[in-house]
Order: sequence, then C-alpha cells, then structure tokens
Amino acid sequence: MLIVRLLALLCVTQVHAQTQDRSAATTPTRQCIARNKDAQLQGIDKSLHTTIVASIDHIANRNIPALTKQFHPRLQKAGINLPDFFQRIELIYRKPYKVSIARLWELQPQGAVNPITCSMDTIQLKPMYGFKQQFFLWLSVIGSSEMGRILIVYVPKTKTSWHIAALHSQQWTHKGHDFKLWLQQAEQATTKPMLAYARYDIAAKLLQDSPFISFPQAKLIIAKQQQLLATADWKKNIKATIPANAKMLGIETILAVGGVGILLRLGLAKPLSGVENRNLCANALRKMQAKPWFQGFAGIKCS
Repeated sequence: MLIVRLLALLCVTQVHAQTQDRSAATTPTRQCIARNKDAQLQGIDKSLHTTIVASIDHIANRNIPALTKQFHPRLQKAGINLPDFFQRIELIYRKPYKVSIARLWELQPQGAVNPITCSMDTIQLKPMYGFKQQFFLWLSVIGSSEMGRILIVYVPKTKTSWHIAALHSQQWTHKGHDFKLWLQQAEQATTKPMLAYARYDIAAKLLQDSPFISFPQAKLIIAKQQQLLATADWKKNIKATIPANAKMLGIETILAVGGVGILLRLGLAKPLSGVENRNLCANALRKMQAKPWFQGFAGIKCS
C-alpha cells in the first residue's frame, strides 16, 4: 500500500510594491506560534475557531459540498477531486475514523515564503505568499489500525472570516507504527543491512515533504541509512534475482500489507499475458526468498 499523498496548492499571484526601508529594530519577527494545548484551541478569534470546528465536522462526515464552500476561489478553480481524497482516506483508515486536532500553528511570515521553523515540533512550515497571517491546522485521523494526518492552511477572507487555501493528507503510521518505531526497528536490524535499509526507508517515507511542510528528521534518517548501506549496493543485491527476460527500470521500498515490501519496475522486450506477468514476478520472488537477506520482507510487487 503506497503512502497516500494528495496535495492542493493555492497559487497566489505575487504583487510587487515599493516598501519603505525599516530598521532592524522595527522589523517584525517571522515566527511560528502554537495555538493549541492538547486538543483545545487557544489565542485565536471566534471566527477562525468556528471555521476550524466546521472543517473538522465536514471531514469527519465526508461533507464535500460544505467543505468546498470553505475553499479559497483559487483552490476551487484548481479542481480538487474531493471524492478521491476521501476515498483514499477511507481505504487506509476505514470507517468509522476519528478526526481530532493535533496542532494549530499561527504563522507570521511577514510576506516572505521561505520556510519557518516550528522548534516546538521539529518541523518546518512553508508559508503562502501574500498573507501576513496564516494558520496551519494539523489534524489526526485515527482509524481501526492506522493513523494519518491532514494539513489545512487557513488564510484571511475578510477581517472576520477565513478561507481554506491548501489541503494535504499524509499517512502517519504503517502497521500501527509511526516513523519513530520504524526507525527503532531499523536500528535493531543493522545486522541485516538489506532489511534495515528498507525500514529506514519506510521511516523516511512517513516524513515525506510536501509543498507546505517539511521534516528535518527525514534527512537524518536517510543519512543513517546510507551510512549502513548505500542505495546502489541495496539495489545490486535485488537486481541479481531478476529473470533474464526482464530489464530493471527501478527498485523501491513500499508499504506492504505485511510490513515492508519491494516494488520492481520491469521493462519487457515484448508484451506478456497476465499469467506470464504473474509467473515472471513469482519467479523473481522465489529467487529472493532463497536469499538469506530476504528474511523479514513481506513480499514484492512487480510493475
């Protein structure tokens, strides 16, 4: 099962204007401020609070028309496929799932778009151009066995109302484990470098960046992975198991039902039937299963 990632970006036209020079002493500080304690919102106006509560209700109840009405006009024109957005969420987290507030950040980017570090969460948020104040809502989606995150960006519509400017969903756990547990499992399997490499990869995938958010921890995870085993060496061991009538186009780790899997992208000299394709993949699987390094993998998928 691949990480679910759905991105919706509000592209705001940059307006150039002359501004008066300000001294360093009077220039406002670009900052990220947490505006919740546990699941309770704090330090925000009533209109934003009402908008957020409504958004959570629309998502929890799959109310597509009501959620769409909260979108900024530019986001509406982007043609976001909300039925697909909800279908992907329901596929992973299953109904009924619970939606709750994980974090609300207030960003004061002062017109700049370079990332702002939220030190309290070891995370970087990427502001949208043109708004001196914007709010990033990080929702938890808790299903029967997995947890995801939905990021909603709010920008001012008027002084007393708010638009949704961006929407993004991200898988947060796999097999019930978040990135910290996958990292821990990788470090416990360093005597099996092929498996440990894949577990490091899954941990990093759960922290994959988007146009709105980035996770500095992901770079540290990849650095540990490459110190243990280089990507070229990991792929080399797998390529040795590929049948002669197939050309390797790509190798990736995937979130498989049983844990960590391997995705093989194969090029063929001529089209094969469905049965022949399955036999080709089964042949590759048998060769891998014969290798000591394959122990701990859930399986493979051929494309």
